[in-house]
Amino acid sequence: MFAVLYKFGIQHAVGADALSNFFKLIRIGTHVGISPSALRTQLSKMEALTLTFQDSREQSAPAQTRKAVLAADETFFGELLILVLMDLSSGYLLLESIQDDRRFDTWLAQATPRLDALGIEVGHAVSDRAKALIKLAVEGFDCDSGADVFHEQYGLSRWLGSALGRRKVKADKHCDVAQKAVNKAGADEQAALETQQVQAIEARTQIDMAKQEYHENLLGITDDLHPFSLGDNTHNTVASITLKLEKRAAVLEAIAVQQDIPDKNNALRKFRVQVDALASHVSFWWLWVDEILLDWSVDAATRQWLTGTLLPVVYWHYQLHKTKKPGQRKRYREAWQRAVKDFKPIPSMPTCLSVTSNAGWSGQNGWYGNTTAAHPLLKGVMAASPQCTITGEA
Repeated sequence: MFAVLYKFGIQHAVGADALSNFFKLIRIGTHVGISPSALRTQLSKMEALTLTFQDSREQSAPAQTRKAVLAADETFFGELLILVLMDLSSGYLLLESIQDDRRFDTWLAQATPRLDALGIEVGHAVSDRAKALIKLAVEGFDCDSGADVFHEQYGLSRWLGSALGRRKVKADKHCDVAQKAVNKAGADEQAALETQQVQAIEARTQIDMAKQEYHENLLGITDDLHPFSLGDNTHNTVASITLKLEKRAAVLEAIAVQQDIPDKNNALRKFRVQVDALASHVSFWWLWVDEILLDWSVDAATRQWLTGTLLPVVYWHYQLHKTKKPGQRKRYREAWQRAVKDFKPIPSMPTCLSVTSNAGWSGQNGWYGNTTAAHPLLKGVMAASPQCTITGEA
């Protein structure tokens, strides 16, 4: 009963009357009070206890410092301005604070006590490109400021996607009008009207092709921001990602020129300016991997095997089961299958690892397809996954 009230009554705002009817259907009214008024009273108690539960869990957390990837943004509820700070790995809201402004000093004053209380060291901070949030990351948290790809994609879609959508509607309408004119035309007008119909169809085909190319490259921005290449699982770097994103920008620019769509708000220029901030997610991910491996005295061959053979298997398996988008899931599955095909046991047992640990590294216990049983290295780098920060799903 409490689970239903929490999941549907609190999280999804299902009314007490509907919940009461559900409880009647499963016949638990002989055990608990299920009238709408009783359920409203219970929901009020649970809402009040939520904050108490939060305090209890935070106080019982281990007293140790941990590094985290955070996202900062502002939201509005009516006239209220709310500052929100989220741990991207877990989705936990570290801060929800109603304030009068969103200046750097206000952000820092609200965020610092919460991070200190929870023992969180910010390794990477993601935001839209508001100056106060960039300063919060660089000066307040002493870390790099990464761009949120959702905002960058949204800016491009407002410019190019919206214009292509409007032109698609017009092209469809012109084709319909041309078809009706041909159907009604007499023999002497038939040839001229059929020529106009062919022109209308060709124009619509060009729009369709432009829209398809636009969507492939807009969504491809997300695919480029992985630590491994989707095509061959080679390591992505800032340089390789910058090159890929510039190619995406060039394609979008060519589409705009072909369709004569002006960029009045400089959306493409703004995207290009943020390429380095987008690529920083992957450079941070590899830095995190390097820091974790410093604690493991592995030789060069084992290090290469861990980062080039084992991590791609676990990484793509993690992304495959994390995404909710069918198209991405298909691409991630293909990347994972390629990584599994190339997977080979560790060439030599590191002297620093026990036989049990080595079996774990090598996949001899069969865990490499199940990230929940992965080695601490893998759990650590998955927590720092750049795709936690860029899909917009959080």
